[in-house]
Amino acid sequence: MYVRASAAFILLGLLTQPASSGDQEPKSSLLPWSQKLGLAKGMTKSEVAKIVWPATGYRTKSWSDTVERYELDALWELRVEYADGKLTSFRVGPRRRRGRGDFFDLAPRIAEGDLEAVYLIHKVSEFDGREFDPTSLVRAANCLSQLGRDKAVRALETYHELCSKEPENWPKYDLNEERILLLLPMVFQESDGKAFQVEYLKWSDTKAPKKTKKLWESFPLVLVDDLPFLIANGFDFFEPDPNAGPIRTTVVPSPGIGGMLKRCREQGTMRKALRPSSSPKAACEKLMASAVFKELAENNAGKEGNIKRLLRLQASRAVGKPCDDEAVETDARWEEISTFYRFGNYAWDKKRQAFVKPKAK
Repeated sequence: MYVRASAAFILLGLLTQPASSGDQEPKSSLLPWSQKLGLAKGMTKSEVAKIVWPATGYRTKSWSDTVERYELDALWELRVEYADGKLTSFRVGPRRRRGRGDFFDLAPRIAEGDLEAVYLIHKVSEFDGREFDPTSLVRAANCLSQLGRDKAVRALETYHELCSKEPENWPKYDLNEERILLLLPMVFQESDGKAFQVEYLKWSDTKAPKKTKKLWESFPLVLVDDLPFLIANGFDFFEPDPNAGPIRTTVVPSPGIGGMLKRCREQGTMRKALRPSSSPKAACEKLMASAVFKELAENNAGKEGNIKRLLRLQASRAVGKPCDDEAVETDARWEEISTFYRFGNYAWDKKRQAFVKPKAK
């Protein structure tokens, strides 16, 4: 079973000395890039390891003898460069997949004050329940909520522009405008106070319950104690929801998102910030025990097991310990794993915008 711990905030507690990378630092209140690390030029690899390893509990595979990357959490990584076995530079920056471009290469196209928000939009999980991390959506939605309507829409428009103007950059920078679809109902409301409607979400591969109560009004996104779960593997154009409207030739035509953002600017109101009030495990179990969930399972015959797996996978990712399929396959195995790792003990930390496990007294 694969379980990964998130340790960025532990590492950032070690910050004592200025970074020496020489790179220009983005001016942002939340980007830890501008923080001070307890590292210094001339350190050996073993000296660096003594500082970083206890905080992270692991390190990523070195790309070469001269560069090492340490994953700090879902957003950030530490890049350390060496020459002749001695540290020459380091920086905390955005995590990226091997072979992908650094998102901050796009910074010149983003207004200085919007960089943090646009980056958090970019780090929202894609429309795939198997890989979805609820905290990525909460973190970005809350950042946008703090900005207010006009600035939030501007940040979303900026990300939309990055996605739509240069398609060749999609794979290089892992751009995906579907992230905007997930954010809109978590950030905005209709003028009458109801959930902001995103028609494209009705084309998910999971059929919504017929009894659409408040819990399910943004389906396939479902808010439980202010924590969003995504009950879908993706979009399905072969068996659409009968209420979804006309079939589209692409998942998200560019004018469609532009129109929704215009509606947000002109008519939308801001939701309150999301503040998850229970652990992801408790929220997951509450959802599966609800009466409407039983109808959901009946409406998606043969998929109940898959839906439970999606929810459990997402609950594990929300606490920074993503499980594999084997760990969530059965009720007994999930209970064993979640008890061992104390998934039920995690609580939302407003300052860190993450779930943390209370320290033992």
